[in-house]
Amino acid sequence: RWGRTPLPKATGVSKGAVHPRPTIPVSAPSPPRHREPSQDPYRVRALPVNMRVGIWHKLAHNRRIRWLRLIGAGAGLELVPMTRSTPISAFALAVAMLGLAAASRAVTVVYDGLNSSAFIANATETDPAFIYGDTLNMASGGKLEELSFTLFNAPPIQPSGPILAGDFEFKFYDNTSPYVGGPVSAQPLLGSFTMHYNFGPGLNPGGLTYITTTFLSSYNINLTSNVLITQSFTQTSGTSTRYGVGLFAPPTIGSSPNSIYMSGASTPDGLYPAGGNVGYRVTVVPEPASMAALGLGVVGLMRRRGKRSGGPNYLN
Repeated sequence: RWGRTPLPKATGVSKGAVHPRPTIPVSAPSPPRHREPSQDPYRVRALPVNMRVGIWHKLAHNRRIRWLRLIGAGAGLELVPMTRSTPISAFALAVAMLGLAAASRAVTVVYDGLNSSAFIANATETDPAFIYGDTLNMASGGKLEELSFTLFNAPPIQPSGPILAGDFEFKFYDNTSPYVGGPVSAQPLLGSFTMHYNFGPGLNPGGLTYITTTFLSSYNINLTSNVLITQSFTQTSGTSTRYGVGLFAPPTIGSSPNSIYMSGASTPDGLYPAGGNVGYRVTVVPEPASMAALGLGVVGLMRRRGKRSGGPNYLN
């Protein structure tokens, strides 16, 4: 700061002396510009989806960036330094961040046949290796994220007891070409998973339970819009001698024929009339095509804003 500057008494100059502003030659070269590390541009990092959007470095210290950081933090996004930059406005950044947040977290119920008020009956067997299933015509395909289903412990027609724990196995087959009978293994297998379930005090005879398992996207099971699901249960602890699944009225989302898949030691693989549908609720992450469409929309927005500002419109 130039002007009146107090000086230490040791210098021998009177207090409050005026010091003239030094003259800088007009032709003097400008000092080299140095970009501090804190001025690096940023990118948006979304977890768990690996998506990145460049931000023009001039916005690095923009006041609006602070608000965007808050928005991103609430949406599960993070701004981290990057070495290359992309021209983009704060408005486009906000749209991109919110879009990425929605894309990374959005899940959709594509089939819902698990309405407790529409419960019809139960299907049970004494065969411990019996397999139930159903053909589902879902609203759309996508990566499996969540599955809800049922297990029924039949009333004690013969000596029986509670189910304490057991292992479920689910398999998902492509049913684009409809299954009509015979070995289900002839259908293309999309994926499968197993899970152990502990019923705590136990599922007593005559009891029906609803179970939901989440975070299934790690299995990378990409479902088509038409699938055949099979379900088996192995009791690992308990004294039940007969169990099965719940049957429900037609689904509220999607559709399913009025028949179910069954297979057992004395029951050949096939579809059998049952007066209802096996209860399932299927939730998926949007298909990659939907994610790509979102990305193209953000890219288009950034290019448009770049052209309006008269600057370059390239992207990293």
